[in-house]
Amino acid sequence: MKPILKWVGGKTQLLQELVPLIQPYLKDNTYYEPFVGGGALAFALEYPNTIIGDMNSELTEMYESIRDHPQELLSDLREHQTNHNAQWYHMIRGLDRTGGIRQLTKWCRAARTIYLNKTCFNGLYRVNSKGYFNSPMGRTTNGVAPDIVQEDKILEMSRFLQTVQVRNCSYVECVADAKPGDVVYFDPPYDKGTEIKTAGFVGYQKEGFTHDDLLLLKEMCDALARKGCHVVISNNDTEFVRDLFKDYDIREVSAKRSINCKGSDRNNGKELIITKNI
Repeated sequence: MKPILKWVGGKTQLLQELVPLIQPYLKDNTYYEPFVGGGALAFALEYPNTIIGDMNSELTEMYESIRDHPQELLSDLREHQTNHNAQWYHMIRGLDRTGGIRQLTKWCRAARTIYLNKTCFNGLYRVNSKGYFNSPMGRTTNGVAPDIVQEDKILEMSRFLQTVQVRNCSYVECVADAKPGDVVYFDPPYDKGTEIKTAGFVGYQKEGFTHDDLLLLKEMCDALARKGCHVVISNNDTEFVRDLFKDYDIREVSAKRSINCKGSDRNNGKELIITKNI
């Protein structure tokens, strides 16, 4: 199953590494993904006993709407498909600034999230310091609008999500009930500390992620590992991350950077897959 959204930092290109690493440990345990984002790994695994979470309420509302209101969501997406142009895009994008977004139903807000993701520049979900979506409208290919509705994908995902818990909370709260044998995959926003030039894009959350945040995440990973959980973390390949997780198993993988407006500048970078009890 493929994601609905294009998501900066999404793990589609690492699925060949992550899926076979995690699958043997699922069995009858629970799979947690507390930084779900676009959910590439969770949807590739298609494991029924799954808990996904994110601090981004737009994301979690979208997954709940796909699960609980797929037909209403599809109806709104068809309206976006029909009306899509620059004026419509900027009107829909501006709903968070005008306060109009608060008047929408949950599935209307979900349709807005999907619409903006499909039509903004390079699929770049980005908010400013006030939390307002501020990505410009993207270009069309040969003047043809993208498939905003994605009906088959949404209906397939809706069926899968019937057995999935969706949590809008911090990663700490999301994994608080993890038990021995459960699998927890952390894919946090990349480091916003001193190594920002090499650490990748973090602008899709206004809070970002710092060295201090990574230190707290390491404490959580240690606690889960001591409990007997299987822990997997992915992050950028930096000296800080390597040193922080030096007592874990670390493997280096290649990952293409895909947010530059020039395709020639989207160079391969190095990421780390970090594991404990696996």
